[in-house]
Amino acid sequence: MTTAGEHFVNALAKRDRDGLLRVIAPDIDFGGLTPGRSWSESSAPELIDNVLFQWFEPQDIVEEVVTLEVDTLLDAQRVGYRFRVSCPDGVHLVEQQMYYEVNGSGQICWMRAVCSGFRPIPDDSTDA
Repeated sequence: MTTAGEHFVNALAKRDRDGLLRVIAPDIDFGGLTPGRSWSESSAPELIDNVLFQWFEPQDIVEEVVTLEVDTLLDAQRVGYRFRVSCPDGVHLVEQQMYYEVNGSGQICWMRAVCSGFRPIPDDSTDA
């Protein structure tokens, strides 16, 4: 069975707005940290447009979901994932850890996330 976190990661990797809207509750309680900035939102459309699609802009292409790990932490779920992202300035790895809860409909209603930022992959590196 695929978790809500896995659905979230796969939809984010594809920039699938409709898929994200299906997995994120309309009244999400979101908090996140990226290098140099904290983020918060309380509605799914604003989370997608003002946060997630700012983290990964149209020119940033997720080439691969390199890792995807799921786990349970008492009453919360955890999903950790690493994307290989092609950007105008090169290829990068981006790792994020997300803790979340789901509502009775199976949608993510509470989420806290932290991001590594875009870490450049050296040109001569074949191992990500």
